[in-house]
Amino acid sequence: MKKILLAVLCLLSLSLIQAQEMNPNQMINIAGKQRMLSQKMAKAYLMYAMGYNNAGVKKDLSISKIIFQRNIETLATNSATVFDSKVKSFVNNEISNWMKFKKLLDLPINKDNAKKVLESANKLLASAQAVVSSMQEGTINVAKYSSSKETLATINLSGKQRMLSQRACMYYVAAKLFDDKKNYQMLSALFYNIDDALIKLLNSELNTPDIDEAIGEALLTFEFLRAKREHFLNGKVSPELVFEATNKLTKQFDKVTHSYSELN
Repeated sequence: MKKILLAVLCLLSLSLIQAQEMNPNQMINIAGKQRMLSQKMAKAYLMYAMGYNNAGVKKDLSISKIIFQRNIETLATNSATVFDSKVKSFVNNEISNWMKFKKLLDLPINKDNAKKVLESANKLLASAQAVVSSMQEGTINVAKYSSSKETLATINLSGKQRMLSQRACMYYVAAKLFDDKKNYQMLSALFYNIDDALIKLLNSELNTPDIDEAIGEALLTFEFLRAKREHFLNGKVSPELVFEATNKLTKQFDKVTHSYSELN
């Protein structure tokens, strides 16, 4: 019952967002969330393939599918009114990749299909990133919007950490599931990317005291992985602990990104 109520609340929240007049900050925040959700869904599928089918994994997959669908509808409806027409074409490409990815999620769960999901998730991520980049680089249509390039870039950087947190868990599971050296190399790169971004965000001139505090909370959570760095990068930490830590980190970065998106 709680899961159903949570899903309904998410849908109601997204419906309200779609009904409101969107500004560029809010749009790039939503577009950035799509990057994270692509990785979160793939991570859940890989966890299933590895034998983890607990309530947390099930919730991650089912809720992420619903939110991704509603977000893509919001982007399709609002992108052309806030940004130039190029953005809409990138949104359409993301929709196409989403349709393909969604079909893969319904395949029987096994290692072979998990590889397909991993590959498709990366294509979906690339198309979601293209939407964000087009928003950053494109022309804002409505003159009353005063979003600066610096603000949009900071929202993008902060929002990207939500994705990298989920991507790190996805590649942690992939490295253990497929025992592939390349997946461990990707995991290492992701770890240091998050580490570097945290310092950049902490030093941003846009930060308010509340944003500084939120970033500090993310730093504390990441410290859990940093303290276990050697074991984490070699696949020797419990997948459940990585799952919980990266989900917590994603929520904290979401809070930071939302705060940036609300700046005038």
